[in-house]
Amino acid sequence: MGVKYLLLLVGIFQPIFSQNDVNILNRDFFYQNKRDSSSSLRIVGGQDATPHQFPFEVGLYIDYQLKNAFCGGSLISSNYILTAAHCLEGAISLDVILGAQNISDDSESNRQRQVTSAYVIHPDWDSTTYTSDIGLVKLNTPAQINDYVQTITLASGSDSYAGQQGTVLGWGKTYDDQTTVTDILQYVSNPIFSNDECKAQNPSYNGIITDVHLCLSGVGNKGFCQGDSGGPLVVNDVQVGVVSFSYKSCQASMPSVFARVTKFTDWIKENSDIN
Repeated sequence: MGVKYLLLLVGIFQPIFSQNDVNILNRDFFYQNKRDSSSSLRIVGGQDATPHQFPFEVGLYIDYQLKNAFCGGSLISSNYILTAAHCLEGAISLDVILGAQNISDDSESNRQRQVTSAYVIHPDWDSTTYTSDIGLVKLNTPAQINDYVQTITLASGSDSYAGQQGTVLGWGKTYDDQTTVTDILQYVSNPIFSNDECKAQNPSYNGIITDVHLCLSGVGNKGFCQGDSGGPLVVNDVQVGVVSFSYKSCQASMPSVFARVTKFTDWIKENSDIN
């Protein structure tokens, strides 16, 4: 079934490409959120996180005009969540879940939940070139910071993080044909590539990867998949990336691509309350 992405254009929702068709300009890649009316949206090759191992991870159930989706995010202050622009484009409302381990278990006593429609997308976001895929969600009520819900520090400076071990998190799919969410938060770690290393993995990456991107090795059939969009890539408890897009198969052992946080630090500070 072709799942349509929707773009808000002059006040009108208009389908621009099917997830099965990848992207109108490049059919080798697609974004890792899932928009359909039954989104039950794991990290590929990962393992279960222990309870509250990653207290900054956020789950986002997102409603659009015709469809809905599941994305990840990260709590960067008591008032703001960092996620992907392609998750927010055309969003009407966002059901925000903080402090979850089993995303499907509403009875978890330590979770916090609220609905918001306040968000901002980076002005340079471009779905045809996969650039500036970053956005912010503002909570209606500040999150209560405790042992189960905490913020994460964002990367700054010029470190490329190439060669360092990166960890990506999410509740998304674990294989291409999965149709339901993975209940327990998953994580997987692999080395971060330099952008040159990333582009050398496959000719399809050559015309796509720029300095605003960061790549995680897919060796060992590891990476993110549908439902993981917007989630964090972490190095030593610092967020260095935001889940953006990947090769057309989650199980192809190809690099996963993230928005590089250090390229957007100023914009994040200007549009949130972090210093």
